[in-house]
Amino acid sequence: MRLVLVSLVLLAAAASTASVPQLAVPASTPEFISRSQSRDVFFFDDMESGENGWTHVDYTATATPQFHIDDYIPFDGTDHWWCGTFDYDADGGYGNAWDDRLELPAVDVSGATYPVLTFAHYYDSEENYDYTYVQAKQGGVFVDLNDGYDGLIPGGAWVDLGAYGYPLDTVDDPVEARFRFISDGAYSDEDGLYESVGGAYHVDNIKIYDFYGGQVYFLDDGSGGGLCTPSVPGAAGDYWHIIDRRCPAYSDPHSWWCGDDADTSHIPGNLQNALISPFIDISGALVCTVACAIHAEVPTVDNDHWALAVRFGADDDWISLAALT
Repeated sequence: MRLVLVSLVLLAAAASTASVPQLAVPASTPEFISRSQSRDVFFFDDMESGENGWTHVDYTATATPQFHIDDYIPFDGTDHWWCGTFDYDADGGYGNAWDDRLELPAVDVSGATYPVLTFAHYYDSEENYDYTYVQAKQGGVFVDLNDGYDGLIPGGAWVDLGAYGYPLDTVDDPVEARFRFISDGAYSDEDGLYESVGGAYHVDNIKIYDFYGGQVYFLDDGSGGGLCTPSVPGAAGDYWHIIDRRCPAYSDPHSWWCGDDADTSHIPGNLQNALISPFIDISGALVCTVACAIHAEVPTVDNDHWALAVRFGADDDWISLAALT
């Protein structure tokens, strides 16, 4: 018996009114299916009779930090911090919908003339979609110090920023800094659509020092387990539920919605919610099509997106079918 489990996954980090393309039920079957073959419907749910075996989960409550001390692809032959895993292939990589942080402890730089954050790093992640940001708090809020590292690092080898790096003279003191890696819902080592070599991000010799005076205020070279702290977003809550408002429904009046009834204009930060169908028996099918009607509004920046994925068994990996912003 061949089973398929379909999951609709909505990942979002902020409020937005930016619209994305709406998917509608196809008007006809694909041309490569012979007209002599049957067009059986194996599963249909118009959301008008309850949850019908669907489940939903807040993945921000189950995420495991991926930054860890490792000696794989070392900079100077010793341990360093790596945001990555060997779970998907032998040369290391990363998964879909990751949001991982490596946080430095608060560093007092009040005695520095011109404090600078510098480090050595290596990265490989999907270009234009999966990024590592260097961030520090300014006015109590984390801001990006770079535009995001993506693709394969130029030259395909470690780069040491040396004496330069990122000025910290305009951020809060004590300095609160971190590295943050974010991947979208598709194209990673997890689904095999982007096969990195040792992705996503490696960093070593993390240092805060005075550019002019030379005094070192913080140094983490990975020895002794490191001084930084890996983290992931806290639980955001499970926002999937059936609503009966006629306006957003494709077929009135009920539809699944991932949102807040108390304030329909936004969703909480770092939301990673999944809506998962029951197992569907597609035995005997030569070709199967997944069709659904979706209305999604998510920010066009910061990798906010929704994704559609399938798997063929409870222990199988998810296979991404679509991921749109």
